[in-house]
Amino acid sequence: MFYQIAHDMAETQPRADLMPALPDLLLRIAWTIIVLAAGYYGVCAYFAQQRKQKLTRNMLLPRWKNKLLFLLGSVIVLTALNVLFSTIYAGQYFWHKLELLFLAMLVICTAATDRRFHLIPNSFIIIGLGVKAAGYLYEGFAIGWDHALRTCLNGLLGAIIVCVFFVIIALVFKNSIGMGDIKLFALICLFQGLAAGVTSIFLSLLAAFAISVGLLIIKRKSRKDSIPLAPSIMMGTIACIILTGM
Repeated sequence: MFYQIAHDMAETQPRADLMPALPDLLLRIAWTIIVLAAGYYGVCAYFAQQRKQKLTRNMLLPRWKNKLLFLLGSVIVLTALNVLFSTIYAGQYFWHKLELLFLAMLVICTAATDRRFHLIPNSFIIIGLGVKAAGYLYEGFAIGWDHALRTCLNGLLGAIIVCVFFVIIALVFKNSIGMGDIKLFALICLFQGLAAGVTSIFLSLLAAFAISVGLLIIKRKSRKDSIPLAPSIMMGTIACIILTGM
């Protein structure tokens, strides 16, 4: 079922942007290395900033268990997505594959910072906006400005709807969701569009519910405790990309 949905979605994408398989793969591998290195550096720099320490070469070395797990998990996710983009979702246009690889790395980074400090850095959101703006420009030049405008409006519509909905939730139910989570949800909608963005959010909330219930059952948390939402957003977003290719 998910394959059919993804196939139908891919069929609606213009084919002017398709590249030969080998250059597409090589460029995606290079981009994967770049986003992996940038994401790892960004997380290390943010951890040092929060601890009021100067980032040193020693701090960048993956000598500790958490850093090794972060790198290993990131490599596994990005490799799996590249395999899917070369097989099941090979019909997706080139830049969107790069955007989704970046988005996957971004949500992994926000999961790491939110889990440790209960914060999603604004700098990560700003970088995401910059990459998406570059994506709109690429689409305009490579595919057509009409398509770029439609994509932009679709993403903005999703971002606005999500922002309004969750801001109302935050105002009605105190401490239910943070502004960092809302901004991240909006950014996801910009990258994935309204339909896929809402799917990512639904899967994220489902993951958050399952984690909360599990922590309550094993008595690691009480009903009054809050849990960081970004790890669940990471799981929901990556699951959506894997299941739909969007």
